[in-house]
Amino acid sequence: MTTTTTRPRRAAVLALGWTAVAALIVYATWNRGIAMDLMLAAMSVVGLFSHDAVLPFQPDWLGAALRATATVAAAYLAWRLIRYHRVTRGACGRCGRTATAADPSRRRALALWAAYVSILPAAGYAALKITWAFGGTIGLADPSVFAGIKPWTPGFADTGVMALIGIGVALAMAHRRPRPPRWLLLTPTLIGLAMLIPVSILGTAGNISGANAAAGFLSTMSAWVLWFVYGCFTVWAVCLSIVTVEYHYGTRGRCATCGRG
Repeated sequence: MTTTTTRPRRAAVLALGWTAVAALIVYATWNRGIAMDLMLAAMSVVGLFSHDAVLPFQPDWLGAALRATATVAAAYLAWRLIRYHRVTRGACGRCGRTATAADPSRRRALALWAAYVSILPAAGYAALKITWAFGGTIGLADPSVFAGIKPWTPGFADTGVMALIGIGVALAMAHRRPRPPRWLLLTPTLIGLAMLIPVSILGTAGNISGANAAAGFLSTMSAWVLWFVYGCFTVWAVCLSIVTVEYHYGTRGRCATCGRG
């Protein structure tokens, strides 16, 4: 139980700790950092099985390793802070449960709603990329920008497949059917969130501030495309986060430390 004498110290520890987490996340995600690293890594793997030149440049693998290290450090520090917060408020440090269990029905209902809403941005973004993959020019200020693109070009039709996987995983987590090992659903979801969250935040900020226009994006795409794409990413990230958190807490089982669950 937290006392009045420990509250100032507790608040200071949490404030400093979360400030450090925020700094690590900013470093890892600056200029779409870790999200772009994950995308380039995936495209490099695809390139091993493709006859086309997938990456016309050499990625900054050293920078990618540093950003990955910062991401892992931020995750570890966040985990330690969460445990500290739980223990100092009288909860179990491992699971966060208290003697009074909360009703999970509202959380389940919210997760179901979020899973179904996530279909819209996922399908919308995938439909746009598939349209471009098959020669469509909707939303392109320069119709020749994707000249030579084929459906099997990495980053286009395969986006539709990944979106379908994302939709299926979200629905499986929300409905708890089927019931594979938790890591089989949580791993791709967390990787997806590592890409969606920084890209949606930075992309939307770029739209609002005009940075995306200054970067020359409007020379190849209509303004509504940027708002549509980053809007899809933002809604998708929020909905998928809700589903993932509910699934994690709802399927973790009985705690080995406190016995609650």
